[in-house]
Amino acid sequence: MEAEFNHIEKENLWQTVFQEIRSQSLKYKYTTKDSKKAENKALNRYRDVIPFDHSRVVLKRSRNNYINASLIEVKRAERAYILTQSGQSREIIQYHYTSWPDFGLPESPLSFLKFLFAARSTDAFDLSKFGPPVIHCSAGIGRSGTLCLVDACLVLVEKFGNGHEVNVKQILLEMRKYRMGLIQTPEQFRFSYMAITEGIKSFITVPSQSSQELKDEEREEVTEDEERDKYENDEDKDTDSDNVENDGEQSPTLPLLPPRYKRSHSSTSQSSSASAEPNEIVSDIVSLNNEEDSRHRSRNNNMSPCELRKRLREERNKKMYENIKRIKEKQKEIAEQSRMRKHLIKYGCISVGIVLVFGAGFIVYNYITDNSVFKSNSS
Repeated sequence: MEAEFNHIEKENLWQTVFQEIRSQSLKYKYTTKDSKKAENKALNRYRDVIPFDHSRVVLKRSRNNYINASLIEVKRAERAYILTQSGQSREIIQYHYTSWPDFGLPESPLSFLKFLFAARSTDAFDLSKFGPPVIHCSAGIGRSGTLCLVDACLVLVEKFGNGHEVNVKQILLEMRKYRMGLIQTPEQFRFSYMAITEGIKSFITVPSQSSQELKDEEREEVTEDEERDKYENDEDKDTDSDNVENDGEQSPTLPLLPPRYKRSHSSTSQSSSASAEPNEIVSDIVSLNNEEDSRHRSRNNNMSPCELRKRLREERNKKMYENIKRIKEKQKEIAEQSRMRKHLIKYGCISVGIVLVFGAGFIVYNYITDNSVFKSNSS
């Protein structure tokens, strides 16, 4: 992929390659009959950006089931997206990239990738939990298409372990089968390559940000109950056994000591005789550890890696929602203060106007009175 980017960059072929994509996209024979119906024409923001019939989103809780939105599927990457034009103004919680102008580019691939991976970290792209995320810009094809292309390609790189199996041009053509015109300019197409390349170097190589961890987590969840049953069976065997192997090591059936559990030698000695052998001390410690673990299991003192990651994610999401709540409260407070200032300014202006009117009237009255007195004196 990087070699392909270098070749296109060196030969300055971005316009040519992008024109090839556009030409091939125009050959698609997908119909757009629903979007051209009389009752649906007014629902299209742009006349030349309409959804294909086979991939359009069908509304189920509306008299008219039409909306200018398309379901984009990249099956190899196990990703799906809903791309749509921007709707009416309403209050929602969203990730908003504020420094990306229409038909333009983000400040840098790195800043764009930080935004993408921040959204990823909240499981917003997890189809099993929330379904396809709604992604929109102005027409729902340029900036939105760039984000989807970069994300899908990075998922495929994570899946295959390298970028050799990822054909960016082919993936874009595949996505254009679901919504016409995805990625509007050669510059956006070039930026997609740059972001994918930078993402491979700066993000995917970090284990904590790799989707492979999520796959491992799913496998651990499947076998978690079996491991717990085995763990409990091993505990029963350990409590029934009276001896430990003579080499001083625990038998294979004994569970590992909980990593957070600490017991001083003096407290251990209280539960064993002063002349206890090392193996007997080990057995007593294991027994005490098992009892302690059963008492504190509900407190997550002996959490599996899967449970620990779940707990950390829940805490992170909880903090995020708390921050959002504080931000909304702050926004309401600011809006209330702004409303009060407007009222004060309004009534202040009215008061000043009244004072000016009365002041002007008083001045005019004095002026007329003085002139009348002056004329009477003159006569």
